[in-house]
Amino acid sequence: MPIFLNSLSLRLRAYYTLTGKVEILEEGLRLSKQALTATPVTSPTFPALAGNRASLLSLHYSLTGQVTTLEDAIQLSQEALRYTPIGDQKRPKFYHYLSVFLCMYYDRTSEMASLSEAIRLSREAYAGTSDGSPAKADYSACLADCLFSRYRRINNLSDLKEAIATALISTIKAPSEHPRLPGMLDTLASCLMSRYDRNRKMADIDEAINIGQRVLDTTHTGIIYREGWISNQIVRLRTRYLIAMEGPELDQAIRLGSKTIALPITDTHRRAYVLFNLGVCQAVRGDKNALVSFNSAWNLPDVAPLLRVAAAGKCLTLLYAAGRHEEGMKLGFEILNLLPSVHTPSLQQGDEQEVMSTFAGIASELCALCIEKEEPEAALQSLEQGRAVIIGQLLSDSKDVPQLSKDRPDLAQRYEALTREVGAPTSSLTTLMRSNAVKRRRSEAMKALNDCLREIRDIAGYERFLLPLEQAEMHQCVDNGVVVVVNVTNMRSDAILLTAKDVRSLPLPDMSISKVKEWTGRDWKMKKRSEWQRTNHDFSKYLAWLWDVCVKHVVHAIENIHAPSPHSRPKVWWIGAGYANSMPLHAAGMHNGKSKDNAYDRLISSYTPSIKALAYARKQASCAMESRDTDCMLIATMPSTPKSLDEKKKPNDLPGVVHEAAEIVRVAGSNIMATVANGPSVEQILTALPTCRIAHFACHGTSDVTDPSNSSVIMQRKADNGTLEQDRLTVHQISNLRTERAQIAYLSACSTAENKATKLQDEVLHVVSAFQVSGFPHVVGCLWPAGDEQCVRVATKFYSLVLSPEGDKINREPARALRDAVMSLRDEDAEMPLLWAQFVHYGW
Repeated sequence: MPIFLNSLSLRLRAYYTLTGKVEILEEGLRLSKQALTATPVTSPTFPALAGNRASLLSLHYSLTGQVTTLEDAIQLSQEALRYTPIGDQKRPKFYHYLSVFLCMYYDRTSEMASLSEAIRLSREAYAGTSDGSPAKADYSACLADCLFSRYRRINNLSDLKEAIATALISTIKAPSEHPRLPGMLDTLASCLMSRYDRNRKMADIDEAINIGQRVLDTTHTGIIYREGWISNQIVRLRTRYLIAMEGPELDQAIRLGSKTIALPITDTHRRAYVLFNLGVCQAVRGDKNALVSFNSAWNLPDVAPLLRVAAAGKCLTLLYAAGRHEEGMKLGFEILNLLPSVHTPSLQQGDEQEVMSTFAGIASELCALCIEKEEPEAALQSLEQGRAVIIGQLLSDSKDVPQLSKDRPDLAQRYEALTREVGAPTSSLTTLMRSNAVKRRRSEAMKALNDCLREIRDIAGYERFLLPLEQAEMHQCVDNGVVVVVNVTNMRSDAILLTAKDVRSLPLPDMSISKVKEWTGRDWKMKKRSEWQRTNHDFSKYLAWLWDVCVKHVVHAIENIHAPSPHSRPKVWWIGAGYANSMPLHAAGMHNGKSKDNAYDRLISSYTPSIKALAYARKQASCAMESRDTDCMLIATMPSTPKSLDEKKKPNDLPGVVHEAAEIVRVAGSNIMATVANGPSVEQILTALPTCRIAHFACHGTSDVTDPSNSSVIMQRKADNGTLEQDRLTVHQISNLRTERAQIAYLSACSTAENKATKLQDEVLHVVSAFQVSGFPHVVGCLWPAGDEQCVRVATKFYSLVLSPEGDKINREPARALRDAVMSLRDEDAEMPLLWAQFVHYGW
């Protein structure tokens, strides 16, 4: 009987893929469940029955978008593999099934571990099947899909090349009547589109469009995958049109999408993609229906949250343009309220960054909408809720949890145990090949974690445990200064001023988005000495423009709040939001002659990733000052740095760091214990940092373009063969440190306050912010590469000012000391700002 029921469910599955009739799929699921329930796991037929039911469940997931259904499919596929003996000819098929479902799970969750395992399983299936097998086409197609997904995530060219090769193999090996040939062709077309994006060869995009049209011509309405193929073809046609901004392709794309959405939904997830890509085409055309399309995608139930966010983000721009600001505000906060459901403790580092990249720009645009409605408090809240989220989570874990451990160790232990469980990296476990029990347990742990958080927040004094700051808490952060948020979007540009008493907005109508993009898009690196003068001349123009359109107005507003005096300048913490995130606001102004029209002469400038980060720095500064432990300083120097494997030549030597260390030791005096570590390893640094008051790094630094959590300062270690190799102290490692008496981290290294990852600019992830998270309330870093001589002079002057004459006491105003140190350099060569304006202070 089970064999008969299974056979019938297989026929129903095939019939459903042709007709899309839901009742047929549901009957197939019912029969497959009966067959599986009646079959013991020891039966030779159990793997086949489990695999068939898993396939039906995946189809049901495609229809409903319910992720628990997909998790059930994954679990059954794992059981099918578990009970199939090694060497059995059926194992490649079960490898294939599980790979497909894990790839689908990755599409839904962005969990990189699932995709990596899917690729491994696909290779197993492909390698374990003979070239003459009819299944070879399916397995090569699955491998192509997985590799292409990874290419889109990490942009590795080798993945794209292999994806194209394996996709081509699948289309060649599949007979013309193969039911999955259209999907294979669509994958090949998408791969060719990505190759066009890299090489701009028209042959690739034209071939991709022709293949996509062949797919649609040979399939009929009702096939559940067809809407995905239509969505991809819409993108190809739109891209082809945008090359010359003429031709019939855009109209063809709009007609194709409009015709599709008029039909009954066969797959909610794929329908959402059709709506989104149709909306993009309509927006290009200026069609008001674009808003309808994006809004429909946002409102579809059980669609991947990140796709809904992308659609809603498009809505915000259109609602602003239509003057529907209140509706835009409401939608914007709905988007941000979705954030906790996708940015959870279960995310690994890379997955976390991928999730947050989808939210990029949402908070800034919502801020602009709030300002338009004259609600600056709401504008500030939107930025705190939707920016620097990863940093905020790290700060919460380092601030709130230790206090809970003192007051309620039982709850703290339960919270930490649950966060470890839901955050355990699946890639390090063998559970993906065992069963889905671990993932189910992690889901249960997430529910238990939420219950634990509710219990903690019921305790007096813990009502805001791990939550954003309330308005009153924000005001308390700035009792001695002003937080200035400069928010630049395609909608408008504004400054928001937070003082101890109020929040006010300052429109910046002359700060046009076109000029902002022009200035921030320039490459300011001084490559050839012969170009230094011209590059600095242009950069001086940039600083003067930034003063005229923005900082000048902010200074005037602040001076109306805090009357300036010759001996006391207002303290400002800058936050750049939107397109202003990388602007050198602290250096804006005229730096020629005796002009005082610049930020250095009028303000004491610092930066902070967020107001929450500022509150944390303030608390850490207070705790450090109360500590009576002996002051000690770590000075790490790297006069010579080994070449890394991916570098053509070794980094430039830094002979000045030896002199820099000697000068710092001289200035520090005999009453502060200064330890100079020449050429240390990361392990040595991590061991020493928790006991330091001051940590000074004189070395090379890197800013990772694709993954800012891998940005680093470069140390060295001995390789197994005895040679020296690079050893990188990364953002991830630093942010996991916890220091209690630390006060100053000084990073005399290139680009330590720079984040080159465009999609993650709102997250303010760099080496400087990592040291803030680890507990240093004052961090000095560089926005761009700094010269050896300038590093020595600024550091020496800084320590002579920040340390008291006795040498055993740390001054409370490192920001002022840095400003004065840079001013001494600036006054000697004001026309070369790229040599001195890169030094910035973060923190309290």
